[in-house]
Parts: sequence; structure tokens; C-alpha cells
Amino acid sequence: MTKLQKAQKEVTRLWNLMCAEEGVPTDAEFVVFNSTNKYSAKYNATVKKFFLLRSKASRGLSLPFSQAVR
Repeated sequence: MTKLQKAQKEVTRLWNLMCAEEGVPTDAEFVVFNSTNKYSAKYNATVKKFFLLRSKASRGLSLPFSQAVR
């Protein structure tokens, strides 16, 4: 499992915990969480990490093949 996949899995896990804490269905399309949700800080940090990893992966895939395989 790649770092990106691990981060995505952790984002999903924390999302589920945040929803459970608030009594919100995990498949809700729009959610505003309470600022006192105990998973909020960890979720926000993990999402930030996920987007940074995704951005790096995206840039790597856009390189010419000869540079991407080095």
C-alpha cells in the first residue's frame, strides 16, 4: 500500500469517526461538524497530508516517462 493509499484510508477512517461523534450518516453530501469534535484536528491534518501526497503523485505522473522511471 502506498503512502497516498494509507493517507486516503486514514481520511476515511477519521471521517467515519467524526460522523459517528456527531450522529451524522457517513454518506451525507454536506456536513458541518461541531468545532468541539474530538477528531477534527487529526482529520484536518490528515486531509492536508493526503492532498500534499496526491499533488506530489500527480506531478510525478505528468513527467516524461524517462524522468518518471528514474
